[in-house]
Amino acid sequence: MSCDQRVCRDCIDVMSSADSCHPCVAARPPEEQLPTRRPEAAVVQAPKDRSSKAVPLGWFGLLLGGLSAVLPLVSIIQLPLMLLCPMVMLILGKRAWVMARCDLEDIYQERIPLEVRPAIRGRATHARVLGVLNILGGLLGCIRLSTVVSYFGGALF
Repeated sequence: MSCDQRVCRDCIDVMSSADSCHPCVAARPPEEQLPTRRPEAAVVQAPKDRSSKAVPLGWFGLLLGGLSAVLPLVSIIQLPLMLLCPMVMLILGKRAWVMARCDLEDIYQERIPLEVRPAIRGRATHARVLGVLNILGGLLGCIRLSTVVSYFGGALF
């Protein structure tokens, strides 16, 4: 401010209220000098890789959906699975789809380093497909469940 010189980020006096270079701060009387510090370098965080957690969620949902579709043919204890599996598939599918969408948005906003983008994009696409399959499977399971309930409900009354 006092010498009209440009100041780079490394030389700026960040403790004083005005932008001052180090020579200007050193030229001040000792009682006006504040301890100076260099601004910390930006902390580089590791990219959030949500899709690496979303892919197992998607596969687990599909496994539950497959079990709920096959077990009524094999087992008598089918009602709890028929009630629970479509809901779990919907929840896991939505979660996997949202996590994949967040990773893809981070890629498009360039918040993820260039060298890891292809790997994260592949996992995010995989998780998004699994999420959609789980949502569709959960909806079909709910339709199947409502059909069974309406059939037996009509037979009872």
